[in-house]
Amino acid sequence: MQQHLPVSEVNTLCGSDAVRVDDHASVPRRVTIRPLAPVPAPSMSTVISSSLAMAVLDSTAADRQAAAWLYAQFTVAKSVSLRKALVGLTPVRLSDVQSQAMTDAAPRLGGLVEFYRSRARDVWTPTGTNVPDYAALAALWWQQLGPLVDGRQTVASSLHNLASQMDLELARIAERGELQRCQPRLGPPQDAAYWLAQPGSPVPQGDEQPAGQTLTYPEAIRKWQ
Repeated sequence: MQQHLPVSEVNTLCGSDAVRVDDHASVPRRVTIRPLAPVPAPSMSTVISSSLAMAVLDSTAADRQAAAWLYAQFTVAKSVSLRKALVGLTPVRLSDVQSQAMTDAAPRLGGLVEFYRSRARDVWTPTGTNVPDYAALAALWWQQLGPLVDGRQTVASSLHNLASQMDLELARIAERGELQRCQPRLGPPQDAAYWLAQPGSPVPQGDEQPAGQTLTYPEAIRKWQ
């Protein structure tokens, strides 16, 4: 048997700063409150965001390249981008984020509009267009992911093997001399102590299992402001 509680009681159970049900007994969506993951230094990653890029390969037939380019323009055209942002919630234009339509939709989007209008949207690191042979390097990733998921390898050994294999593949790409720009240039192998001693280097591994901590919704909002 289901028991239906009054809105006031539901909100009391959830806490004053974590209201889940509004006065109309509807459940508004919210941007997920991010657990504070262990990071080696305070200046490191604080936000995770997804990004999309399109690439048209030189090896693609000319007519298909033209068709792909037309489709890519369509996906970000002003005539469709706002509607796509409201339906798919993945804005690609600042004008869409700042539009009146997004302002009107904000109350039911649980902080999504406020996030993209805040400086928090800039606190993430994109991969960029710096992968010289995506297909070849991506295949190496999956070769190491399987043994890791199956428990046959540790995370450290999987990452070490992956890095070693990628170095070999990057060396092969450089030897073939197919890239006219951004040719891979590999330095001599060095141990971890060498890299950790360099200016601006990653910090040594710390405690990866600290006590859990989750931001309250108001705290998360304040970090975006």
